[in-house]
Amino acid sequence: CCVFIILVYSLEFDESIFSLDTAAKECIVPSMVISLSILLALCCLGGFHILLVFTNQTTIEFQGNLMKIRAARKNGQRWD
Repeated sequence: CCVFIILVYSLEFDESIFSLDTAAKECIVPSMVISLSILLALCCLGGFHILLVFTNQTTIEFQGNLMKIRAARKNGQRWD
């Protein structure tokens, strides 16, 4: 959905930045900012999900492993 909005409004976005029409800027620029923000958040969450799938972990196991890694580093041990 976010990529669709970015693709559809990209030409109008470029035109609205350089035009003097403030109504276009008031509508298109905020929608682009919101769409890009949502796209960034979805990419981050999607990347984390892919990491969990490739390492065969759940989020709870991931958090538990992070705590074990921190404890091992604190004790001077190496966690593999």
